[in-house]
Amino acid sequence: MKIFLKIFIVAVSLLSIITTQGDALEKSPPNVVLEGNAKGIIYLPGDEAFLLGENIAPGDKITRTLEIKNKYDKSYQLYLRAERVTPEEKYDLMKVINLKITYKDDVLYEGPVSGEDGMVESIDLGTYKPDTEQNLVATVEFDPSISKSNPSYWNKYAQVDWIFTAQAKEDDSTVDKPSNDTGSSGGSNSPQTGDSGMLTYAILGGASVVVLCKLRKKGK
Repeated sequence: MKIFLKIFIVAVSLLSIITTQGDALEKSPPNVVLEGNAKGIIYLPGDEAFLLGENIAPGDKITRTLEIKNKYDKSYQLYLRAERVTPEEKYDLMKVINLKITYKDDVLYEGPVSGEDGMVESIDLGTYKPDTEQNLVATVEFDPSISKSNPSYWNKYAQVDWIFTAQAKEDDSTVDKPSNDTGSSGGSNSPQTGDSGMLTYAILGGASVVVLCKLRKKGK
């Protein structure tokens, strides 16, 4: 029997950070949902961006939950990779904002928010069977070793896209929890699209950015 496979790709707006020289602040806006159905992967935003911090300072953390639902009648294997948009700088904001993605006690990725420590290639977020829901927790932290009075990271802007790819298969014999084979810093588990007997589709959804980070000098 042929295995029919669909690949859905969606770039979603997940992270918006505005930082200034000032006191620490932790803010957790409403959660968002990544929903898979027969039409593909749909991003359902909350009232604000997935990770939104205003006036955060070195040492601040923001933790959010990404709810993933499968409302399709096939299992989805979900992958995530990062694509940097803004060029690297000498004092690079992306290198001092750290990201950690976990599922229960398993660390799926831990490293710079740019994804350069393993998320530039797809990391496996696990298989989601029909009518299942799972929560992934994402935490970002502004490197506490950076001095709040250091002007090197003021007036900075950086952007990186997160791209989710889902494979829907006829074979539903796979497990329904994220794999931790990627280790503490992610790994290269790119979706396979060239297998014999597979029908492949690609759907692009949403053109919004994932990470918008600014550092501004505190107003006088």
